Amino acid sequence: PDLQVYISKEVQPVNFINLGALKSVNGNQVYSITGMPDFADYKFALIHCRAFNHLFGSAPLVKN
Repeated sequence: PDLQVYISKEVQPVNFINLGALKSVNGNQVYSITGMPDFADYKFALIHCRAFNHLFGSAPLVKN
């Protein structure tokens, strides 16, 4: 599948920033974020298959 990593304003990929292709299904990963998105608006990380328009998973972005 064409798995992409997004940060999104909703749990569905509607208003999102594409961070690129999923690098691995195991371990930690680091993605660059271009620009200065307001993380008060972008509250979710998504794994989405672009080819089949299928959401594989989501997680809330929380401030530590």
